[in-house]
Amino acid sequence: MLLTAAAAPEVFSAPRNATLTPDGLLEWDTPALTTAELQGYKIYAEDTEEATVSKNTISYNVLNKAATYSVAAVYSSGTSEPSNKVKISSATEKKTNVARHFEDNG
Repeated sequence: MLLTAAAAPEVFSAPRNATLTPDGLLEWDTPALTTAELQGYKIYAEDTEEATVSKNTISYNVLNKAATYSVAAVYSSGTSEPSNKVKISSATEKKTNVARHFEDNG
């Protein structure tokens, strides 16, 4: 009887630490090293593919600042799970300085 080991499934590492600036710049860290060959990235807005960028790209100017974004790594033999989801939060948007506003108006 001949026993053979099944090949381990290839691991497709996802991009890490995605962030979205108030100006609409989506940025991410490259995926952890894997044996798969990285080809590029897919950009998702509300879980729908918006764009594909090259493997040398780690940022993207989003088309819809109100959407939730994520990034997936595209490999020669498959695609990773999406990164963490990011959205421009109201906490990062420019706020009116209330104290200054009242000082200026009396």
